[in-house]
Amino acid sequence: MSEHVCVPKLLFSKSEAALAIGYKARALNYAIASGELPVIRHGNRVYVSRQALEAFASKDRDRMTPVSRVIANHAST
Repeated sequence: MSEHVCVPKLLFSKSEAALAIGYKARALNYAIASGELPVIRHGNRVYVSRQALEAFASKDRDRMTPVSRVIANHAST
């Protein structure tokens, strides 16, 4: 009998990354183009690492106003 092990995802496509942090694709593309969100390019594919996404999301969270932070916390629960 084989045992299934859950391994956390390390790389995300741009659409997965946008979905994970609640961004529209255009906003994520802007963050990538401006250098705010580092990416890994492999051929024509673009990936965002879990570490870069978490750092970007926490930095973005620090820029939120108190009201938008409350809304974001409520939406994530």
